[in-house]
Amino acid sequence: MTDKVRAQTIQQKLGFADSDLQRLLGHSSLDMDELARFISAYCEIGQDPVTGKDLTVTKGGLYAEYEKWGGSLSQNRFGKAMSEHYKDHRTTGGLHVWLGIGLKQS
Repeated sequence: MTDKVRAQTIQQKLGFADSDLQRLLGHSSLDMDELARFISAYCEIGQDPVTGKDLTVTKGGLYAEYEKWGGSLSQNRFGKAMSEHYKDHRTTGGLHVWLGIGLKQS
């Protein structure tokens, strides 16, 4: 069964609106699997063990590493997938960062 058929079945059973169906179809399980593999290999999740503050990474910096890794998602699709799991924040310096995730230190 394809993702589209699964989403349509869910829509029918639960009465989702078309906009909800489009949101479900926007991120296939393959996209999320690819993102999970990248995060597992290159990222740390949670808080800094020394400061206790949430780890952060710039949005552009994380996407650049993802591209180097060979990821296939567009920047827009990558951002949407990330926003389902991580909160974005704009620092006082104007940087756009993801909270709760950081790049592994080499």
